[in-house]
Amino acid sequence: MELRRYTDVDAFLDAATPYLVEREAEHNLIFGVASTLREDPHQYTGPAYLATVHDGDRVVMAALRTPPFSLVLSESDDPGATRLLAHDTLESDLPRVQGRDSPSVDPPRSWCSASGSID
Repeated sequence: MELRRYTDVDAFLDAATPYLVEREAEHNLIFGVASTLREDPHQYTGPAYLATVHDGDRVVMAALRTPPFSLVLSESDDPGATRLLAHDTLESDLPRVQGRDSPSVDPPRSWCSASGSID
C-alpha cells in the first residue's frame, strides 16, 4: 500500500475522482472543498493536505484538509489505508478527523489506534 500526496488540487482530483464517484453521495464534501480550492484557494489559512492511498494501481482511500478545518476521509473498506493516513498526519495539528463509518472500517477508532491514543 502506498500513500501519495499532492500539492495541486487538479492532480489530486485526477487520481481520486474515479474512486470517489463510485460512492459520489458520500464524498460530496470532498468534491465541494476541492472545487473551492480550485476556484479560490486563498479562502483557507494554509496549504491543503491532499492525499490518496493506493493498493497497486487502485485508489482505496482519499483525504483532504484545508486549514483550519478538519481532515476529511473518504469511505474505504481497507483499514490499512486509514492507518497509513493516520501515520502520515501524526505530526499535524488536526482539530478533528471526520469520515463515515463503513461496515469494515471505523475511521475514528482506526485513527486513534494508529496514533497510540487508544488500544
